[in-house]
Amino acid sequence: MPKIPFKVSARTARLIGRENIASSKGAIIELVKNGYDADSPLSLIYFDKEKDSLYIIDAGEGMTQKIIEDYWMTIGTDNKANDYFTKTGRVKAGAKGIGRFALDKLGDRCEMTTKFDTTKHNSIDESVAYIWKVNWKEFDDADSKVIEDITADLESKKVFNLKEYILAEIDDKRVQEVIKKYSFDNGTVLKVTELRDNWEDFYISQVFDDLEVLVPPKEESVFQLFLFSKEEKLKYGEILGSICDDYDYKLIAEADNNQNIKITIYRNEYDLDTIPSKFFDRNNMQKENYTKEIFQRGFWITQRKFSELLPGFKDIDKENIFERIGEFSFTFYYMKRTYSTPDLEKFYYEKFQSQERQYWLNKFGGIKLFRDDFRVRPYGEIKDSAFDWLGLGGRKSKNPAPTSHPSGKWKTEPDNIAGLIKISRVDNIDFRDKSSREGLQENKTFQIFKQLLLGILEIFEKDRAKIAREMFLFYDEIHKDVITEKEIEKNNSKNS
Repeated sequence: MPKIPFKVSARTARLIGRENIASSKGAIIELVKNGYDADSPLSLIYFDKEKDSLYIIDAGEGMTQKIIEDYWMTIGTDNKANDYFTKTGRVKAGAKGIGRFALDKLGDRCEMTTKFDTTKHNSIDESVAYIWKVNWKEFDDADSKVIEDITADLESKKVFNLKEYILAEIDDKRVQEVIKKYSFDNGTVLKVTELRDNWEDFYISQVFDDLEVLVPPKEESVFQLFLFSKEEKLKYGEILGSICDDYDYKLIAEADNNQNIKITIYRNEYDLDTIPSKFFDRNNMQKENYTKEIFQRGFWITQRKFSELLPGFKDIDKENIFERIGEFSFTFYYMKRTYSTPDLEKFYYEKFQSQERQYWLNKFGGIKLFRDDFRVRPYGEIKDSAFDWLGLGGRKSKNPAPTSHPSGKWKTEPDNIAGLIKISRVDNIDFRDKSSREGLQENKTFQIFKQLLLGILEIFEKDRAKIAREMFLFYDEIHKDVITEKEIEKNNSKNS
């Protein structure tokens, strides 16, 4: 029986590039990840509307001709899927071998200039660079061509200085100041032309905002992000994640491989100097984690097992979902947007600047998901349906009780929170990308993981509700005479 091979239409490239990647912003992020996976200390994005060009520059490992032919030009390579770590120990952000097709999402033509630092790899030729060019329009004739019919141009250049090439290519002092700080003995420059989108400043600003939450905020980062626009000389620059230090509550949960979670609750909502000492004499304020000493310390710690957060699930967990979730960490912030003067007095709130908080929450709010220090979009993305991916709004609508309600079932609102969850390709192998690279597959492991996160949040919610209830009752007790007089006056005015 004769064997016949499959043929892959040239249209495949469009399906996994232009039509598969959800947005141009997402395409840029995919290409930034390539620089991170190449151990680059930076990624720089530059928009030049006058030349209808977009540059994405890194000082990573660069590529040889063999790497270009065997990996860059091969669809769906598994080198990142099987080899998780870079040479410096980073966990690679890419996995599916389709990132280069993000270029097709951005423009019709691409020119890649890449230099591999051969001096670090015992090679004789220490200054060779390669220039790779592709015209994505050639993939449009899907009816008559298979993928093997499409070719890219590749040429080599000896005695090539990559830094000088970048400085000559981009005549912008801000960019040049950044480039001069790095050696660029190796690296890659992607130049996309005949852009598919009209990159007005409004859209560039959206990319900048997206990149601000691409990597979690750190005191020191080994990977710096820069974005510049030729037309906006006074805007943009280095992209820094915002560290949240103005919060009412902070929760840090750290889960290990044995299904144990260490949870630390930080209380920053109350002005301790205004809380009367008598408040801490109440019976419920004598209990563990609610004493005056704990309030003054500012935090308390508890331990939970997965099975305690989801009671009864372990008994029916035939697929060992708990074991497959793996290690993760969850940092959560709760921040009121505003407060009233009566609430300030009743609940002894710490004062804060409402406008500053609202601005911060409008920009950085929502719970973001990060895998190996790179954000998994679109979880927690402002103005996206996935902003409230944990369904906190639905929980709130079912339990609209105020914080001080006797039931103690207060639920947090999605608009008053921020946070980040960290997972890893190494420790959380069941968390798989969707083919579009927009989010994770909604398998059972991920669904139970979300339930665990809600269980963790309930610990914070119960803590805040218990304190609010005690403060509410205490306020009524110490103002009993005033409240009674007001009620009498109110009744008299009704009867008069």
